[in-house]
Amino acid sequence: MLFHQYKTRVYPLCGYECSMIYLFDVISNIMPKHTSLEQIEQYIIDVTISLRHKHNLRQSDLGKIINTSPSFIGNVENYNNPAKYNLKHINALAEYFNLAPKYFMPEKPLSAK
Repeated sequence: MLFHQYKTRVYPLCGYECSMIYLFDVISNIMPKHTSLEQIEQYIIDVTISLRHKHNLRQSDLGKIINTSPSFIGNVENYNNPAKYNLKHINALAEYFNLAPKYFMPEKPLSAK
């Protein structure tokens, strides 16, 4: 699995620490991946989906946070659609969740397709 190299990184979420590898493994085992996105783009989408679920937010809530429509969030999370988050979106999400923007990025470079 792509994210196994990050097992030792621990993230504080919801008042306790949990390894994001667990969340990525769960998501990757139940959801197909975008076929046209780069691994780094998929990684950012997976992190955002994990945070949305952890904080019990709806797609419409995320749309308000990043000042887009709920349908945009649906398009990003739809694995048949090439929509993706940009740096402005990442910054808004980081501010809302009180995280550094680098939280949405992998610790090490991901190999190209």
